Amino acid sequence: MRMPVSFLALYIQLLPIILDILQVYAWIVILYCLLSMAIGYQVLGPLTRLGIALYNVLGWLVEPALRPIQALLPNTGAFDFSPVILLLVVDMVIPWLLRVGLQALYAS
Repeated sequence: MRMPVSFLALYIQLLPIILDILQVYAWIVILYCLLSMAIGYQVLGPLTRLGIALYNVLGWLVEPALRPIQALLPNTGAFDFSPVILLLVVDMVIPWLLRVGLQALYAS
């Protein structure tokens, strides 16, 4: 079954936007991890309240994606590998799936 041309054109136009949003989300995850370490090691000094507030906002965005990954991974003590897995998924797996979907649309 052939896809309508308008759907394919829409997909092609939205793909770069979706990939850009994924890149922004990856940077949010990285900033969340860095703030977590900075708060844990108490290196923020007078900016601690601002850092904690920003950490809470970023946690609201990142934690829902981290929870299922944390449930699958074994407890490793002080280091949490779930942000690494999330970054791999956001930076590699999802863009690859989007591009494979585009190739499948072209093929059909």
